[in-house]
Amino acid sequence: MRDRLVFFGPGRAGLSLGYALWQTGSVAQLTYFGRRPEPPSHPLFTQGLADYVFGVDRPPDGTSAVFVTVPDDALVEMAHAVAARGDAPEGCSAFHLSGSLSTEALTPLHMRGYAVGSMHPLANLAHPVTGADRLSDVVFALSGEAEAVARGRYLVSLLEARSIQIPVRARPSYHAAAVMAS
Repeated sequence: MRDRLVFFGPGRAGLSLGYALWQTGSVAQLTYFGRRPEPPSHPLFTQGLADYVFGVDRPPDGTSAVFVTVPDDALVEMAHAVAARGDAPEGCSAFHLSGSLSTEALTPLHMRGYAVGSMHPLANLAHPVTGADRLSDVVFALSGEAEAVARGRYLVSLLEARSIQIPVRARPSYHAAAVMAS
């Protein structure tokens, strides 16, 4: 199965994850939505591997996963903006990559039919190109609805990484431990 993935926010984490997943050969289409008229300078765009769309729109039909990869303080606002564009494509999960926020931040997307989850990599993604290389040997902390966690496990397996499931109520303790360990 080749996935169609959508990212809202072409920053370091979103570009790193998208690039890493693209390199697995399991992605049919990558689309990034961003707030600037032009895409960032990144191999995904300079080599024509991903599409870039200025603004926010509904993910196209056939999208299997959406990633809201904006700063934590903009996550709820972006979830509302995406939800305002319409119902989820059939069978689509929506994730954020935050270690500290619960999936509650994605409630507007849940209300539109997305299975919501969190997929937090225990990795420093300081650079949007080299960050992709770091994702094959890390642990991803997953939480959320069962369908989203299952999709997250599948995506993590494509990266040949590992995943652990963190109950939503344990996220604050998990995040504190992750910060101390880094």
